[in-house]
Amino acid sequence: MRRSAVLGAGSALPKRRVTNEELAKQVDTSDEWIVERTGIRSRYVAGEGETTASLAADAARRALEHAGIDASEIDLIVLGTHGRGTLGHFLMGSVAERVVRLAGCPVLTVRQPERDFVHPDALARVEDTAVRA
Repeated sequence: MRRSAVLGAGSALPKRRVTNEELAKQVDTSDEWIVERTGIRSRYVAGEGETTASLAADAARRALEHAGIDASEIDLIVLGTHGRGTLGHFLMGSVAERVVRLAGCPVLTVRQPERDFVHPDALARVEDTAVRA
Protein backbone atom coordinates (compact mmCIF):
# COMPACT_ATOMS: atom_id res chain seq x y z
CA MET A 1 0.00 0.00 0.00
CA ARG A 2 1.38 3.37 -0.98
CA ARG A 3 1.61 5.79 1.94
CA SER A 4 2.12 9.50 1.97
CA ALA A 5 5.06 11.16 3.65
CA VAL A 6 5.96 14.63 4.85
CA LEU A 7 9.19 15.39 3.03
CA GLY A 8 9.54 19.04 3.88
CA ALA A 9 8.06 21.84 5.93
CA GLY A 10 8.11 25.58 5.46
CA SER A 11 6.97 28.69 7.27
CA ALA A 12 6.90 32.42 6.64
CA LEU A 13 6.43 35.58 8.68
CA PRO A 14 5.81 39.17 7.65
CA LYS A 15 8.98 41.28 7.50
CA ARG A 16 7.92 43.85 10.09
CA ARG A 17 8.46 42.85 13.71
CA VAL A 18 6.76 45.06 16.31
CA THR A 19 8.15 44.94 19.84
CA ASN A 20 6.24 45.75 23.00
CA GLU A 21 8.35 48.91 23.34
CA GLU A 22 7.13 50.12 19.95
CA LEU A 23 3.54 49.29 20.91
CA ALA A 24 3.90 51.19 24.19
CA LYS A 25 4.67 54.37 22.21
CA GLN A 26 1.24 54.14 20.57
CA VAL A 27 -0.99 52.96 23.43
CA ASP A 28 -0.94 53.15 27.22
CA THR A 29 0.95 49.93 28.03
CA SER A 30 4.44 48.65 28.79
CA ASP A 31 6.62 45.70 27.87
CA GLU A 32 6.38 44.41 31.46
CA TRP A 33 2.56 44.61 31.50
CA ILE A 34 2.21 42.73 28.19
CA VAL A 35 4.79 40.05 29.00
CA GLU A 36 3.37 39.45 32.49
CA ARG A 37 -0.14 38.84 31.13
CA THR A 38 0.55 37.20 27.77
CA GLY A 39 4.20 36.17 27.52
CA ILE A 40 4.36 38.05 24.20
CA ARG A 41 7.48 40.14 23.55
CA SER A 42 6.88 40.94 19.88
CA ARG A 43 4.55 40.24 16.99
CA TYR A 44 4.75 40.41 13.21
CA VAL A 45 2.60 42.77 11.16
CA ALA A 46 1.93 42.32 7.46
CA GLY A 47 3.13 45.18 5.30
CA GLU A 48 2.26 46.36 1.82
CA GLY A 49 1.87 43.35 -0.47
CA GLU A 50 2.14 40.82 2.36
CA THR A 51 -1.00 38.73 2.62
CA THR A 52 -1.95 35.38 4.07
CA ALA A 53 -1.77 34.03 0.52
CA SER A 54 1.68 35.47 -0.22
CA LEU A 55 3.04 34.17 3.10
CA ALA A 56 1.55 30.71 2.40
CA ALA A 57 3.19 30.72 -1.04
CA ASP A 58 6.55 31.67 0.53
CA ALA A 59 6.15 28.86 3.07
CA ALA A 60 5.32 26.41 0.27
CA ARG A 61 8.49 27.42 -1.62
CA ARG A 62 10.55 26.87 1.54
CA ALA A 63 8.94 23.47 2.08
CA LEU A 64 9.87 22.47 -1.48
CA GLU A 65 13.45 23.63 -0.92
CA HIS A 66 13.59 21.75 2.40
CA ALA A 67 12.33 18.58 0.71
CA GLY A 68 14.66 19.03 -2.25
CA ILE A 69 11.88 18.40 -4.77
CA ASP A 70 10.05 20.24 -7.55
CA ALA A 71 6.41 21.32 -7.23
CA SER A 72 5.50 18.96 -10.10
CA GLU A 73 6.41 15.98 -7.87
CA ILE A 74 3.69 16.77 -5.28
CA ASP A 75 0.31 15.05 -5.28
CA LEU A 76 -1.34 17.06 -2.48
CA ILE A 77 -0.53 20.00 -0.22
CA VAL A 78 -2.06 20.11 3.27
CA LEU A 79 -2.51 23.74 4.32
CA GLY A 80 -3.12 24.13 8.05
CA THR A 81 -4.40 27.20 9.84
CA HIS A 82 -6.39 28.22 12.88
CA GLY A 83 -9.08 30.73 13.59
CA ARG A 84 -12.79 31.13 14.08
CA GLY A 85 -15.58 32.55 12.00
CA THR A 86 -16.54 32.57 8.37
CA LEU A 87 -13.99 35.21 7.36
CA GLY A 88 -11.12 32.87 8.20
CA HIS A 89 -12.77 30.09 6.22
CA PHE A 90 -13.31 32.44 3.26
CA LEU A 91 -9.70 33.64 3.34
CA MET A 92 -8.34 30.10 3.40
CA GLY A 93 -10.13 29.46 0.10
CA SER A 94 -8.21 32.30 -1.57
CA VAL A 95 -4.96 31.16 0.05
CA ALA A 96 -5.49 27.61 -1.21
CA GLU A 97 -6.23 28.95 -4.70
CA ARG A 98 -2.96 30.89 -4.77
CA VAL A 99 -0.97 27.89 -3.53
CA VAL A 100 -2.65 25.67 -6.17
CA ARG A 101 -1.52 28.12 -8.86
CA LEU A 102 2.02 28.03 -7.45
CA ALA A 103 2.31 24.26 -7.05
CA GLY A 104 -0.11 23.02 -9.68
CA CYS A 105 -1.59 20.33 -7.43
CA PRO A 106 -4.63 20.03 -5.15
CA VAL A 107 -4.59 21.73 -1.74
CA LEU A 108 -6.45 20.44 1.30
CA THR A 109 -7.12 23.12 3.92
CA VAL A 110 -7.43 21.98 7.53
CA ARG A 111 -8.69 24.53 10.05
CA GLN A 112 -8.28 24.34 13.80
CA PRO A 113 -10.86 26.58 15.51
CA GLU A 114 -8.73 27.40 18.55
CA ARG A 115 -5.32 29.02 18.83
CA ASP A 116 -3.55 25.66 18.82
CA PHE A 117 -1.78 24.28 15.79
CA VAL A 118 -3.39 21.64 13.61
CA HIS A 119 -2.91 18.39 15.53
CA PRO A 120 -0.78 15.73 13.78
CA ASP A 121 -3.29 12.99 14.63
CA ALA A 122 -5.95 14.86 12.66
CA LEU A 123 -3.64 14.99 9.65
CA ALA A 124 -2.86 11.27 9.99
CA ARG A 125 -6.59 10.50 9.86
CA VAL A 126 -6.92 12.67 6.74
CA GLU A 127 -3.99 10.82 5.18
CA ASP A 128 -5.43 7.38 5.99
CA THR A 129 -8.78 8.37 4.47
CA ALA A 130 -7.14 9.80 1.35
CA VAL A 131 -4.97 6.69 0.83
CA ARG A 132 -8.02 4.41 1.06
CA ALA A 133 -10.04 6.51 -1.39
